[in-house]
Amino acid sequence: MKQLSTLTFNDKQFTVQTEIVHKPQYEVRSLVYYSGKVLLKKETPVAENMEQQELDQMVEQQHLAIEEEVKSRVYALSQKKNQQP
Repeated sequence: MKQLSTLTFNDKQFTVQTEIVHKPQYEVRSLVYYSGKVLLKKETPVAENMEQQELDQMVEQQHLAIEEEVKSRVYALSQKKNQQP
């Protein structure tokens, strides 16, 4: 399973991609891109004998958590920028 989404804030687009990778180790990997550059990466090791349904749920949960983290970080940066004189 793979999840891909785009988050837009003030004309800035962030792409969030989460998938299961097998090399170098079996894990769920999430990447956040902005202008072609990776801004954030999260890797969660997975047991190789995990059921597909559990893997799919893990991918979905991590993807949603990363989206929330991006939203939170962008919000915090915009608040900080608005407070500057």
